[in-house]
Amino acid sequence: MKRLPMFMAGLNLITLLEPSFVLSKDSPTHRSGEEIVISDTTNHILDSRTGEPIEVTIDKDDKYYRTIMEVFQLSQKRDKTSLLIVKNERKLYLLSSGDIVDSCIVGLSRNPIGAKQYQGDGRIPEGRYEISSIKDGNNGTRSNFGLALLINYPNYYDRARFNAALRNNELPVGVNNLGGDIEIHLGPDDIDWTQGCIAVEKEGMEKILEKAYEGMPVGIVGYVPFNHPWNINIYTYEPYEEERSLEQ
Repeated sequence: MKRLPMFMAGLNLITLLEPSFVLSKDSPTHRSGEEIVISDTTNHILDSRTGEPIEVTIDKDDKYYRTIMEVFQLSQKRDKTSLLIVKNERKLYLLSSGDIVDSCIVGLSRNPIGAKQYQGDGRIPEGRYEISSIKDGNNGTRSNFGLALLINYPNYYDRARFNAALRNNELPVGVNNLGGDIEIHLGPDDIDWTQGCIAVEKEGMEKILEKAYEGMPVGIVGYVPFNHPWNINIYTYEPYEEERSLEQ
């Protein structure tokens, strides 16, 4: 068994939101006493758009848990808005002061399951990133889709993973690039159609731009490895060294 600290009821998160997140009936996540227990067996979470199962593993659970806790904490520490994108829900959450303050539906890429590995795989990166540029037409900043926020993919860790995969011949023949230009941009939110970006309708984009700033933390996860609503005690979480370095 793998045991994670239980998320204590103390911050009343997302109680007004109606999540589309659905655990399968055989979900490996359940409560036991004062802990959340995640079994080591591979299982599935359902995709909110297709209804198809998504593979759940302990490695993914740990990675997604860390990413979620980090963006919540940063919204508290910096007293500024952070973004969290949950791919299986097709939702983008706006976080402020350690709480969820708003959300909007998003459209994903043509191959939405799994983290981006290389240019042309049709996937969206997963992990913690930052907004590196606000493309709103000011100062010559423009996107092919109009309004957009550029994400700093690839970061140091993406490059390290890519180079390791390249050395170990784990990538398709001819692949030699990680890709880039990953944006949160204007576009339909009712289909998965991008090449690796996150699409948001105009109303949602306006909400995001109102709070956007360069350096804004962005967390992207495949699913949430615990049940909604989220009652998270962000103060009990200690960041990993990797995450501390990303804060610099």
